[in-house]
Amino acid sequence: MTLSAPAERGLAELIAIAQRDGRLPSIVAAIAQQGQLVWAGSAGDVAGPAADTQYRIGSITKTFTAVLVMQAVRDGLMRLEAPLADYVPEAPFGSALLQDLLSHSAGIAAEPAGPWWERAQGGSFEQLAKANCEAPSLAEPGEMLLYSNLAYALLGEAVARTRGSSWEDLVSTRILQPLGMTRTTVHPAEPHAQGYSVDHFRGTLTPEPASDTAAMGPAGQLWSTLTDLATYSEFVMRGHPEVLEMHWLALMSTPHAPGGSYGLGFHLLPTASGLLVGHTGTMPGFMAKLQTNRSTATAAIVLANGTVGLDPNGLTERMLATAGLREPAQVQAWAPSVDVPEHAEAMVGAWYWGERLHLALWSMGELELRSVTPDDEVETFTYVDGRWVDSLEMPLQVSYRADGSVEWFCFDTYLFTRSPYEPGTPIPR
Repeated sequence: MTLSAPAERGLAELIAIAQRDGRLPSIVAAIAQQGQLVWAGSAGDVAGPAADTQYRIGSITKTFTAVLVMQAVRDGLMRLEAPLADYVPEAPFGSALLQDLLSHSAGIAAEPAGPWWERAQGGSFEQLAKANCEAPSLAEPGEMLLYSNLAYALLGEAVARTRGSSWEDLVSTRILQPLGMTRTTVHPAEPHAQGYSVDHFRGTLTPEPASDTAAMGPAGQLWSTLTDLATYSEFVMRGHPEVLEMHWLALMSTPHAPGGSYGLGFHLLPTASGLLVGHTGTMPGFMAKLQTNRSTATAAIVLANGTVGLDPNGLTERMLATAGLREPAQVQAWAPSVDVPEHAEAMVGAWYWGERLHLALWSMGELELRSVTPDDEVETFTYVDGRWVDSLEMPLQVSYRADGSVEWFCFDTYLFTRSPYEPGTPIPR
């Protein structure tokens, strides 16, 4: 995919305005499809090439931790309905279920007890557990959405113990290496951005420390780049056979927390163009956002090195909308059919999916399957090497009678027959 000139100009303007109005030292942003950057831009003082400069991605890290947990669930090593204590007996909030921890609905406070972990060097899990062993629950499980960094530190420890390896090693070997994400790391690697806080009144910069959060790392430790996050976005939208299959990612993207805004690891945002699946990230000196739209196979990524001053959700939504701007299309004029081939003649006419009427029309060398309901669905098919295939080259199953007429056809599990389905009658196969 290549973006239109109006889309590229609009995206560049969005990023420039975000950097100016947010008083951000720098911002880099991208639109990705199929794991590749189709547009990348920047504003401000970027430390290196926009696509390859590391920024801290904060809580986008949580999605990596969630993937590790779901891998263990898939492999039969963990259960979503199991309590945390099954995997970490001495953990605080041991009765919390894994699925509630993943969806921020376990009733756990946002931050652990002790020094502000985001600006402090982290300690061991033993220290973290001891400091929070008497921390009270703030709500009953499943009662409300309470975003919790502590919950993800606990999940990181649980999956590490289950696999017998550190969280850092699991992220590397089970996610980054299979996906080829060579510029996503636990600690910053050059070129990388320096995190800053901006004085509210004076506009001066104060460097923020690149702290090692240790036991809290599963909640927000990672650094990454536009290029690597483009790769990751394709995984989020399509799955990967060596990491996690799509049906598991679909489960992670199904609302679980009250209010419907969180699944099992991903933030969810319904929009007119489809469900946006991703996560925001903030750490002192950094803000980040990854948002994917599976229905358009498009992702928006934003990374900035300021503690405040950015509306990541709003910016990535506008980026995705702007990326859809097109140059005026060259419309092919309709032409009447001169001859209808025999294979098409057998397919045209009325078809039913269940009781839903569709019309198969031969037009311009293709078979169009149109729903007559208000949503006006259209699927097109072509005839290649003796078989019908759709626009994604998925073959149709077509059952012919002895006289050459078509009894039924099926694609992607959708069965079409010449008469409405009557309950109780067998489905032809």
